[in-house]
Amino acid sequence: MSHTAQSIKSEKPPTSSENLEHYKDQVMKDVQKVQGVLNEKVEIARKHYVDPAQEFVLAQAHARPIMTVERTLGSTTRLLSLLGVFFALSFFPIVTFVLFSLGAILTIGGTALVISLVMLSFVIGTALALLTATLFITGFLSLCAMAWVLGVYAFVRLGQNLLQEANAVEGLKSYYAEMHGLVFGTGHGGHGRSEGKDGKNVTSHS
Repeated sequence: MSHTAQSIKSEKPPTSSENLEHYKDQVMKDVQKVQGVLNEKVEIARKHYVDPAQEFVLAQAHARPIMTVERTLGSTTRLLSLLGVFFALSFFPIVTFVLFSLGAILTIGGTALVISLVMLSFVIGTALALLTATLFITGFLSLCAMAWVLGVYAFVRLGQNLLQEANAVEGLKSYYAEMHGLVFGTGHGGHGRSEGKDGKNVTSHS
């Protein structure tokens, strides 16, 4: 190839159109020679380097298919792990936001519910306490008024019976009979008897 290059350099360019075709043929021959040399070098490299390397790789792959499968599975596992981490990191902000929103809603709603229940219990308890106190006071006052009225009535009737009867013993008996009749629903025998005696006394005086 160096001889061909030297021959190309040693030749002078044509000075007339008559030698142009000859010069073209010479250049094409030199290019074909160079191409042939390159093809030989490529064939030698393929035979001595590429083919042995390919045969070695194929032999190793056929000799250890399990290792090849393990490598393939390992690559697939790494790829799936990478995808899982990617999707996990992608969904992490969304899940965090959703959990934060739910937590805020539950916290605010629960606090409002507890405060509402406490206020409602306070209002109901206060109302019940006031109502109970009012009922107790009004009931006590009603009992006091009823006892006062009954006492006044009993005292007045005692005085009337003592004045209507001849002596205190008869008046007390008449009063007891009247009170017994009022309490247990029996007839007013004593009061009628005293009235009958008063009628006799009035008749005898007349």
